[in-house]
Amino acid sequence: MNQSTDRAHIIFVVLSIVLVLAVTYLASRFNELLWVVTTLGLIIAIGQWLLPTFKLRTAHLQGIKNFLAQRGFAIFLIILAVLMVLNLATALVVYNPLGIFSGPAPKWTFQANGPITSSPTVVNGVVYVGSDDGYLYALNAASGTKKWAFQTSNRITSLPSVVNGVVYVGSYDDYFYALDAASGSKKWAFQTRGAIASSPSVPDNGMVYVGSDDGYLYALNAAKGTRKWAFQTNGPIHSSPSVPDNGMVYVGSDDGYLYALNEDSGTRKWAFQTNGPIHSSPSVVNGMVYVGSEDHSLYALDAAKGTRKWAFQTDGPIDSSPQAPNGMLYIGSNDGKLYAFGPLS
Repeated sequence: MNQSTDRAHIIFVVLSIVLVLAVTYLASRFNELLWVVTTLGLIIAIGQWLLPTFKLRTAHLQGIKNFLAQRGFAIFLIILAVLMVLNLATALVVYNPLGIFSGPAPKWTFQANGPITSSPTVVNGVVYVGSDDGYLYALNAASGTKKWAFQTSNRITSLPSVVNGVVYVGSYDDYFYALDAASGSKKWAFQTRGAIASSPSVPDNGMVYVGSDDGYLYALNAAKGTRKWAFQTNGPIHSSPSVPDNGMVYVGSDDGYLYALNEDSGTRKWAFQTNGPIHSSPSVVNGMVYVGSEDHSLYALDAAKGTRKWAFQTDGPIDSSPQAPNGMLYIGSNDGKLYAFGPLS
């Protein structure tokens, strides 16, 4: 081959490699087998350039060489075309730009003025949800029309609790609010010294319990908002307290401890130390407390004494809160797995 032919082949191979890698980068995100197809095409293309320089012994091998040398580029284009069609078809399914594979359309949508990271609460045909725009919204569950909106001074990520016609919710403006569920008017507000991401617990004892980034768990009079007691931990509280019917309040803290407190006085019954912050909200079932930790472990503790019964280590931090319906225990981990344990004794 002369010098100009060599240069043309080199340019062809370089451009082919760039094109193939660009296409297969996208395609391989959906199906790694396409790397194999593309590699074969690339080998054929390079082979077309190199084969004419080879001298083979038999006519049969020489015929195969000539076939590939003459038609290798066409074969490569066919493989590349198939690859691009597969990539396009996969992209249409995954990204669905034309709406071909869409599910049912939503019955309604409501546009807030910021992201919504708060989980909604639905009570008596009304949806209550907070937004990063600082508002708590009350929406008609059937139509999505706004009944009222209450403005705080910062984002709301806390899950609202609705009990006896009152909505309880915390805000990153350091306040914990009690609002009339029908009108949204403020009944009272209690100021802490930190943002409130913890969701409140409102048992039937006339109290509401909520944690704050100031490290305190507060017990407030549900009707008046007056403080009955406050228990200090050594870190922010993002865990939501659990108040089962055993006279105790259980809550985790970023200091790595799970605390068991007397629900009336706030005195500490016991504290169990993990090796990481606790964002998970504890679940109490059959005399056992289950809670996850950022140390990757799920713990099962005696609810009365705080002694460890067992622990299971996952491959990632646990922010998920355990749920225990029907004698089973379910919890998620940042390792991407949902774990199921049971039946619980």
